[in-house]
Amino acid sequence: MLDISPIDALLALALLAIPIAISLWRGMGIELSLLVSFGRSLLQLIVLAYLLAFAWSFTNAWGMFLVLGLLWLVSTQLLTNRVELEGIRLWAGLALLLSLLVTVGYGVLGVLRPDPWYLPQLWVPLSSAVLAQGINSGAIAANQLIRALQQNRGDVEMQLSLGATPAQAITHYRRGALRAGILPNLGTVAIAGLGSLPLFMGGLLASGIEPLEAVILELLLILMLICTSVISATIMATGVEKLSFNRAMQLKML
Repeated sequence: MLDISPIDALLALALLAIPIAISLWRGMGIELSLLVSFGRSLLQLIVLAYLLAFAWSFTNAWGMFLVLGLLWLVSTQLLTNRVELEGIRLWAGLALLLSLLVTVGYGVLGVLRPDPWYLPQLWVPLSSAVLAQGINSGAIAANQLIRALQQNRGDVEMQLSLGATPAQAITHYRRGALRAGILPNLGTVAIAGLGSLPLFMGGLLASGIEPLEAVILELLLILMLICTSVISATIMATGVEKLSFNRAMQLKML
Protein backbone atom coordinates (compact mmCIF):
# COMPACT_ATOMS: atom_id res chain seq x y z
CA MET A 1 0.00 0.00 0.00
CA LEU A 2 1.11 3.53 -0.72
CA ASP A 3 1.69 5.95 2.13
CA ILE A 4 0.89 9.44 0.80
CA SER A 5 1.66 12.35 3.11
CA PRO A 6 0.59 16.02 2.90
CA ILE A 7 4.07 16.80 1.57
CA ASP A 8 3.45 14.34 -1.27
CA ALA A 9 0.14 16.07 -2.03
CA LEU A 10 1.91 19.44 -2.27
CA LEU A 11 4.51 17.94 -4.58
CA ALA A 12 1.68 16.66 -6.78
CA LEU A 13 0.16 20.15 -6.90
CA ALA A 14 3.48 21.46 -8.17
CA LEU A 15 2.81 19.71 -11.49
CA LEU A 16 0.30 22.46 -12.28
CA ALA A 17 3.22 24.86 -12.63
CA ILE A 18 4.37 23.08 -15.80
CA PRO A 19 1.31 23.79 -18.01
CA ILE A 20 1.04 27.30 -16.57
CA ALA A 21 4.68 28.00 -17.38
CA ILE A 22 4.29 26.65 -20.93
CA SER A 23 1.13 28.75 -21.39
CA LEU A 24 2.98 31.88 -20.30
CA TRP A 25 5.97 31.02 -22.47
CA ARG A 26 3.91 30.47 -25.60
CA GLY A 27 1.38 33.19 -24.87
CA MET A 28 -1.60 30.82 -24.90
CA GLY A 29 -3.44 32.81 -22.25
CA ILE A 30 -5.01 29.78 -20.57
CA GLU A 31 -3.44 30.24 -17.13
CA LEU A 32 -6.71 31.38 -15.50
CA SER A 33 -8.66 28.58 -17.17
CA LEU A 34 -6.16 26.05 -15.86
CA LEU A 35 -6.43 27.40 -12.32
CA VAL A 36 -10.24 27.56 -12.41
CA SER A 37 -10.56 24.05 -13.85
CA PHE A 38 -8.14 22.66 -11.30
CA GLY A 39 -9.87 24.51 -8.46
CA ARG A 40 -13.26 23.09 -9.43
CA SER A 41 -11.80 19.62 -9.73
CA LEU A 42 -10.09 19.93 -6.36
CA LEU A 43 -13.28 21.08 -4.67
CA GLN A 44 -15.31 18.25 -6.17
CA LEU A 45 -12.69 15.67 -5.19
CA ILE A 46 -12.66 16.92 -1.60
CA VAL A 47 -16.45 16.64 -1.45
CA LEU A 48 -16.20 13.18 -2.99
CA ALA A 49 -13.60 12.12 -0.43
CA TYR A 50 -15.90 13.07 2.45
CA LEU A 51 -18.82 11.39 0.72
CA LEU A 52 -16.83 8.18 0.31
CA ALA A 53 -15.65 8.32 3.91
CA PHE A 54 -19.31 8.72 4.90
CA ALA A 55 -20.27 5.69 2.79
CA TRP A 56 -17.40 3.58 4.15
CA SER A 57 -18.47 4.30 7.74
CA PHE A 58 -21.78 2.46 7.44
CA THR A 59 -22.08 -1.17 8.46
CA ASN A 60 -25.45 -1.76 6.77
CA ALA A 61 -26.97 -1.35 3.32
CA TRP A 62 -28.91 1.83 4.12
CA GLY A 63 -25.84 4.04 4.14
CA MET A 64 -24.73 2.67 0.79
CA PHE A 65 -28.20 3.22 -0.69
CA LEU A 66 -28.21 6.77 0.66
CA VAL A 67 -24.92 7.59 -1.06
CA LEU A 68 -26.05 5.98 -4.30
CA GLY A 69 -29.28 7.95 -4.11
CA LEU A 70 -27.36 11.20 -3.75
CA LEU A 71 -25.11 10.31 -6.68
CA TRP A 72 -28.17 9.44 -8.78
CA LEU A 73 -29.93 12.72 -7.95
CA VAL A 74 -26.89 14.82 -8.76
CA SER A 75 -26.25 12.89 -11.98
CA THR A 76 -29.90 13.25 -13.03
CA GLN A 77 -29.64 17.01 -12.59
CA LEU A 78 -26.39 17.13 -14.57
CA LEU A 79 -27.92 15.16 -17.43
CA THR A 80 -31.05 17.31 -17.37
CA ASN A 81 -28.95 20.47 -17.56
CA ARG A 82 -27.15 19.18 -20.65
CA VAL A 83 -30.35 18.61 -22.62
CA GLU A 84 -32.44 21.67 -23.48
CA LEU A 85 -35.88 20.10 -23.59
CA GLU A 86 -38.70 20.70 -21.16
CA GLY A 87 -39.80 17.58 -19.31
CA ILE A 88 -36.63 15.58 -19.96
CA ARG A 89 -35.80 15.27 -16.23
CA LEU A 90 -38.07 12.24 -15.77
CA TRP A 91 -36.43 10.45 -18.68
CA ALA A 92 -32.95 11.40 -17.45
CA GLY A 93 -33.68 9.94 -14.03
CA LEU A 94 -35.13 6.78 -15.57
CA ALA A 95 -32.14 6.31 -17.90
CA LEU A 96 -29.62 6.58 -15.07
CA LEU A 97 -31.66 4.51 -12.63
CA LEU A 98 -32.03 1.63 -15.08
CA SER A 99 -28.33 1.87 -15.90
CA LEU A 100 -27.52 1.44 -12.22
CA LEU A 101 -29.96 -1.38 -11.61
CA VAL A 102 -29.04 -3.37 -14.70
CA THR A 103 -25.29 -2.91 -14.96
CA VAL A 104 -24.07 -2.29 -11.42
CA GLY A 105 -26.65 -4.60 -9.90
CA TYR A 106 -25.66 -7.43 -12.22
CA GLY A 107 -21.94 -6.71 -11.94
CA VAL A 108 -21.81 -6.66 -8.15
CA LEU A 109 -24.51 -9.17 -7.22
CA GLY A 110 -24.19 -11.52 -10.21
CA VAL A 111 -20.47 -11.50 -10.92
CA LEU A 112 -18.43 -10.20 -7.98
CA ARG A 113 -20.74 -11.38 -5.18
CA PRO A 114 -18.94 -9.61 -2.29
CA ASP A 115 -19.46 -10.39 1.37
CA PRO A 116 -21.30 -8.41 2.59
CA TRP A 117 -23.32 -7.87 -0.61
CA TYR A 118 -23.69 -4.11 0.04
CA LEU A 119 -19.92 -3.49 0.20
CA PRO A 120 -19.71 0.26 -0.59
CA GLN A 121 -16.11 -0.03 -1.83
CA LEU A 122 -17.57 -1.78 -4.89
CA TRP A 123 -20.99 -0.20 -5.30
CA VAL A 124 -19.94 3.44 -5.06
CA PRO A 125 -16.97 3.53 -7.50
CA LEU A 126 -18.74 1.37 -10.09
CA SER A 127 -21.93 3.40 -9.78
CA SER A 128 -20.00 6.64 -10.19
CA ALA A 129 -18.39 5.36 -13.41
CA VAL A 130 -21.72 4.11 -14.77
CA LEU A 131 -23.51 7.37 -13.98
CA ALA A 132 -20.79 9.41 -15.70
CA GLN A 133 -21.07 7.20 -18.77
CA GLY A 134 -24.85 7.47 -18.72
CA ILE A 135 -24.71 11.26 -18.58
CA ASN A 136 -22.35 11.44 -21.54
CA SER A 137 -24.09 8.95 -23.82
CA GLY A 138 -27.59 10.08 -22.90
CA ALA A 139 -26.86 13.76 -23.46
CA ILE A 140 -25.18 13.16 -26.82
CA ALA A 141 -28.03 11.00 -28.12
CA ALA A 142 -30.75 13.38 -26.89
CA ASN A 143 -29.12 16.54 -28.23
CA GLN A 144 -28.32 14.88 -31.55
CA LEU A 145 -31.97 13.90 -32.00
CA ILE A 146 -33.22 17.34 -30.98
CA ARG A 147 -30.93 19.03 -33.51
CA ALA A 148 -31.98 16.57 -36.21
CA LEU A 149 -35.66 17.29 -35.61
CA GLN A 150 -35.03 21.03 -35.62
CA GLN A 151 -33.04 20.93 -38.85
CA ASN A 152 -35.34 18.47 -40.66
CA ARG A 153 -38.71 19.63 -39.44
CA GLY A 154 -40.13 19.86 -42.96
CA ASP A 155 -39.17 16.28 -43.79
CA VAL A 156 -40.67 14.93 -40.56
CA GLU A 157 -43.93 16.85 -41.04
CA MET A 158 -44.17 15.63 -44.63
CA GLN A 159 -43.87 12.03 -43.52
CA LEU A 160 -46.50 12.61 -40.83
CA SER A 161 -48.87 14.09 -43.44
CA LEU A 162 -48.41 10.94 -45.53
CA GLY A 163 -49.62 8.79 -42.65
CA ALA A 164 -46.40 7.87 -40.87
CA THR A 165 -46.41 7.61 -37.09
CA PRO A 166 -43.98 9.80 -35.12
CA ALA A 167 -41.77 6.76 -34.53
CA GLN A 168 -41.70 5.97 -38.25
CA ALA A 169 -41.11 9.60 -39.26
CA ILE A 170 -37.97 9.95 -37.15
CA THR A 171 -36.53 6.45 -37.59
CA HIS A 172 -33.51 7.68 -39.56
CA TYR A 173 -32.79 10.55 -37.17
CA ARG A 174 -33.24 8.38 -34.09
CA ARG A 175 -30.80 5.82 -35.47
CA GLY A 176 -28.22 8.52 -36.08
CA ALA A 177 -28.65 9.92 -32.59
CA LEU A 178 -28.21 6.51 -30.98
CA ARG A 179 -25.08 5.84 -33.01
CA ALA A 180 -23.68 9.23 -32.00
CA GLY A 181 -24.26 8.45 -28.33
CA ILE A 182 -22.87 4.92 -28.40
CA LEU A 183 -20.12 4.55 -31.02
CA PRO A 184 -17.59 7.03 -29.56
CA ASN A 185 -17.52 4.98 -26.36
CA LEU A 186 -16.85 1.82 -28.35
CA GLY A 187 -13.85 3.58 -29.90
CA THR A 188 -12.48 4.33 -26.45
CA VAL A 189 -13.01 0.72 -25.40
CA ALA A 190 -11.22 -0.56 -28.51
CA ILE A 191 -7.89 1.00 -27.50
CA ALA A 192 -8.07 -0.07 -23.84
CA GLY A 193 -5.19 -2.36 -22.98
CA LEU A 194 -1.90 -2.12 -24.84
CA GLY A 195 -2.93 1.14 -26.51
CA SER A 196 -3.99 2.79 -23.27
CA LEU A 197 -3.86 1.50 -19.70
CA PRO A 198 -7.35 2.17 -18.27
CA LEU A 199 -7.38 4.37 -15.19
CA PHE A 200 -9.55 1.90 -13.27
CA MET A 201 -7.14 -0.95 -13.97
CA GLY A 202 -4.18 1.27 -13.17
CA GLY A 203 -5.71 2.09 -9.80
CA LEU A 204 -6.29 -1.58 -9.09
CA LEU A 205 -2.69 -2.44 -9.93
CA ALA A 206 -1.42 0.42 -7.78
CA SER A 207 -3.47 -0.93 -4.87
CA GLY A 208 -1.69 -4.29 -5.11
CA ILE A 209 -4.25 -6.45 -6.94
CA GLU A 210 -2.87 -9.21 -9.13
CA PRO A 211 -2.74 -8.26 -12.85
CA LEU A 212 -5.12 -11.04 -13.96
CA GLU A 213 -7.71 -10.05 -11.36
CA ALA A 214 -7.34 -6.42 -12.41
CA VAL A 215 -7.94 -7.44 -16.04
CA ILE A 216 -11.13 -9.30 -15.12
CA LEU A 217 -12.46 -6.33 -13.14
CA GLU A 218 -11.55 -3.95 -15.96
CA LEU A 219 -13.36 -6.15 -18.50
CA LEU A 220 -16.41 -6.17 -16.26
CA LEU A 221 -16.34 -2.38 -16.04
CA ILE A 222 -15.93 -2.06 -19.82
CA LEU A 223 -18.98 -4.23 -20.44
CA MET A 224 -20.93 -2.31 -17.82
CA LEU A 225 -20.09 0.97 -19.54
CA ILE A 226 -21.07 -0.37 -22.96
CA CYS A 227 -24.42 -1.53 -21.58
CA THR A 228 -24.87 1.83 -19.88
CA SER A 229 -24.22 3.70 -23.12
CA VAL A 230 -26.86 1.68 -24.94
CA ILE A 231 -29.43 1.92 -22.14
CA SER A 232 -28.98 5.63 -21.45
CA ALA A 233 -28.85 6.68 -25.11
CA THR A 234 -31.92 4.61 -25.96
CA ILE A 235 -34.04 5.89 -23.08
CA MET A 236 -33.02 9.51 -23.62
CA ALA A 237 -33.75 9.29 -27.35
CA THR A 238 -37.12 7.75 -26.52
CA GLY A 239 -37.78 10.60 -24.12
CA VAL A 240 -37.00 13.19 -26.78
CA GLU A 241 -39.30 11.37 -29.20
CA LYS A 242 -42.19 11.29 -26.73
CA LEU A 243 -41.75 14.93 -25.72
CA SER A 244 -41.41 16.20 -29.29
CA PHE A 245 -44.92 15.25 -30.45
CA ASN A 246 -48.35 16.17 -29.09
CA ARG A 247 -51.35 13.87 -28.74
CA ALA A 248 -52.41 14.69 -32.29
CA MET A 249 -49.02 13.31 -33.47
CA GLN A 250 -47.84 16.76 -34.53
CA LEU A 251 -44.23 17.88 -34.13
CA LYS A 252 -43.90 20.53 -31.44
CA MET A 253 -41.74 23.62 -31.68
CA LEU A 254 -38.35 22.61 -30.24
